[in-house]
Amino acid sequence: MISLSARFVARVSRSATAAAIAGALFLGSASPATAQAQSPEETAPAEIPTAPEVETRDAAPGPADAALVPSTPPAPAVEAVPAAPVVEAVAPSEPVPAPAPPDPPPPLVNRREVVTIGSNSHLRANETAQEMVTIMGNALVDGRVRGESVTIMGNVTVNGRVDGELVCIMGRVILGPQAEVRGQIVTVGGNIDAAPGAVMLGERVEIPFFGGMAFPSFEWLGAWFSEGLMLGRPLPHRQSWAWTLAGVLLLINILFFALFRRPVEAGASVIDRRPAMAFLNGILVILFFLPVVLLLMASVVGLLIVPFAFAGLFLAGFAGLVAVYRFCGGQLGLGNQPLLALIVGQVLFTLLYFVPFVGFAVLSVACVLGLGAEVTAMIESMRSEARADRRKTGGGSPGTTPSTPFVPAPVPHAPPPTPLVMRAAPAAPSMQGSVPEAPDESPSPAASGFVATGSTASDTPVAPPPPPAPPAPPVASYGLDVRPLPPLDQLERVGFWPRLGATAIDFLIIAPLSLWLSSLLWWLPGDTPAFPVLWLGYHAGFWAWKSTTIGGHVLNLRVARLDRGRMDAGLGIVRALGSILSFMPLGLGFIWASWDEQRQSWHDKIAGTTVVRVPPGQSLF
Repeated sequence: MISLSARFVARVSRSATAAAIAGALFLGSASPATAQAQSPEETAPAEIPTAPEVETRDAAPGPADAALVPSTPPAPAVEAVPAAPVVEAVAPSEPVPAPAPPDPPPPLVNRREVVTIGSNSHLRANETAQEMVTIMGNALVDGRVRGESVTIMGNVTVNGRVDGELVCIMGRVILGPQAEVRGQIVTVGGNIDAAPGAVMLGERVEIPFFGGMAFPSFEWLGAWFSEGLMLGRPLPHRQSWAWTLAGVLLLINILFFALFRRPVEAGASVIDRRPAMAFLNGILVILFFLPVVLLLMASVVGLLIVPFAFAGLFLAGFAGLVAVYRFCGGQLGLGNQPLLALIVGQVLFTLLYFVPFVGFAVLSVACVLGLGAEVTAMIESMRSEARADRRKTGGGSPGTTPSTPFVPAPVPHAPPPTPLVMRAAPAAPSMQGSVPEAPDESPSPAASGFVATGSTASDTPVAPPPPPAPPAPPVASYGLDVRPLPPLDQLERVGFWPRLGATAIDFLIIAPLSLWLSSLLWWLPGDTPAFPVLWLGYHAGFWAWKSTTIGGHVLNLRVARLDRGRMDAGLGIVRALGSILSFMPLGLGFIWASWDEQRQSWHDKIAGTTVVRVPPGQSLF
């Protein structure tokens, strides 16, 4: 009985020990957050319950003790389990996102030919192109160019592949470490900057400018093209270089005004007095400058004059633009302060240059008006100098001998004109006494002059005979073998309608003749019109030969030079070509003679001529 109780107590103690070990393991595996939340008292190790003490008896177990033994089998021993790793708790409100799948590669795009003007171009890594051309901008090649890549006035950067030639004009070639160029690399005015890993299978050709100096980047030019020229304004306000350029131009104009104030003031005065004339002269100079330059170049000798012609045109235009600024600033009440007027005028025009589609219009009008004002001021200065020379030499054109005013020669021994007051004649005796009987060599009283009232011939002093009259001055003749005309200021200047009548008569003559010549000149290529050529040649030839045409002969009209010179072939050709300009704006240049002060049409102003009506009886031929 006692042994049976001892075995029961041993089993119970083993079960309690296993339970204690399991509890200890459970408490050790608890999370730190739970352990921290408990108080120190709660965290104290729990007491392990022990089985009640049972008296041990040395006697053997009896039947009564057998009833106390449980019928269930003993619990198995619990093995020690290692503690699980500590895992931080995750709040249920913040779920961990699943990793996103990688983006699929972009599809391959074939752009065929890439042409960009005025902006930068970019060929991406997934793009291919057959040809790539960039003008006034930078090019970036990350993809593949199967053909040639050409960049003008910009830099090209290659990080991809170019199968053909790589050409860069006025820019740099930059090759990255992944670049591969299979064709030739050509740079004009730039250099080649290649990374260590770049592959260049073709030849490298570098053509430097200005002793090896490379061109700067022309990216600003592309910005000006896209934001300035395409929007009709010379200065794009979003570009910093535009404001810098405006400030530099202001300083240059102030310096130019300080050095050349006289021509600038003369141009501003012309704009104030004759704005329409100045604008017209500006248009004429622009239209005829290029043909004149071509004629000079064709003559070979005139090649030396061409650079000076361009320089003169540039200086005249620049001075005229400064004159426009000066004039507009003076209209704001700053006429007595010319320098301040120039600054204010240029600031106002610069603000207009920033306005789209208005800037270029304002700049064009200002340039044409200023150029015409300077040309008109120069012509007026030359005329004033010519008049001063004529006054110094006593009249006539410069370089000629002085001439006296035209005075008709007196008739020898002609009676003097009758005085306005007549007195009664004296008696016969005194009449006889008044006529002396002198030899033939004594002059008569009639030839000597008037006789004083109440005096005799013997008391009247005898005047010497008048000196011989000088020869009549030469009068300018307007043409060869033409009767001299009166002075130009004594002739009537005609306007539009008499000229139109003479032109109608000439048309009736030239039109049938041109048809006849067209039938004869069948070998000319295409439908070459004979009328315009014949019309211009007819007028130029007749003006140079006789200073008029057949229609002008019928209506007594003649072309006269304002400087009283003679018409020649060069002046006739200039006047004929100038008539084209008069015809272009619906004949406005011809009608201009109706209200012009000098009765001049546009081609008359070009040639310095006018049309006068000669007195009846004047022979034109």
